[in-house]
Amino acid sequence: MRRLTDLHFREWLLIGAPAVAIAIAGIWFAARFLQPATPERVVMATGVAGGGYAEFGDLYRKGLARHGVEVVLRPTEGSVDNYTLLNSPDSGVDFALVQSGVGKAEEAPGIVSLGSVAYEPLWIFCRGKERLDRVAQLRGRRIAIGLPGSGTRVLAREVLETNNLTEEGVAGVHVTGVDGAEALLGGAVDCLFIIAAPQAGIVRAIMYADGVSLLDIDRAEAYVRRLPYLSKVLPRGVFDLERDIPRVT
Repeated sequence: MRRLTDLHFREWLLIGAPAVAIAIAGIWFAARFLQPATPERVVMATGVAGGGYAEFGDLYRKGLARHGVEVVLRPTEGSVDNYTLLNSPDSGVDFALVQSGVGKAEEAPGIVSLGSVAYEPLWIFCRGKERLDRVAQLRGRRIAIGLPGSGTRVLAREVLETNNLTEEGVAGVHVTGVDGAEALLGGAVDCLFIIAAPQAGIVRAIMYADGVSLLDIDRAEAYVRRLPYLSKVLPRGVFDLERDIPRVT
């Protein structure tokens, strides 16, 4: 009986053990080298038409098309909408651009960041030639703070509340982008919060418009400390050395 058992054990060593080893090696190889198939179609949430996120989305669409991937762009009101869609399993959205500071990691365990794309400065433009350097000076003014669902509105409210200002205290108006710029230049609002790259056409158009000035935040370091997702990114004079814009860093 023992010889029979020993024989079975030797047969297992000769046949079974190599089979198990091959199976383990196959699992390791699949996990190490085989990647999921690239999807043929993905949906990307972008932002308002004509905005920076819409432009980024179009670049992604064209770039991935060269690799055989169709990108369907879904316009939204901005970062908050994008975050909400990503966090909803039934939205159909696969990826999106979301401004830092929107949402919390513990609220969205299913969302993974692929990395930072670019810095987006916050610009605060006001009518008049008076030099403003503190947000507290905006009290009582009509301010375009961004659309509901936009990252601009989230940050604008954070900045205002940090200065003990509420939307009521500054007469918040829910417009942004091109509509916000037109409202500012046309006198419908006194100030405009806008988030856009320095090279964006809308920023340059407002910057050089008559009767409009940029609010220079002289306590930028304090904002970075109090709102950790912010960074100081624009050195003094980087936009226009001759006119010294911005005047403070």
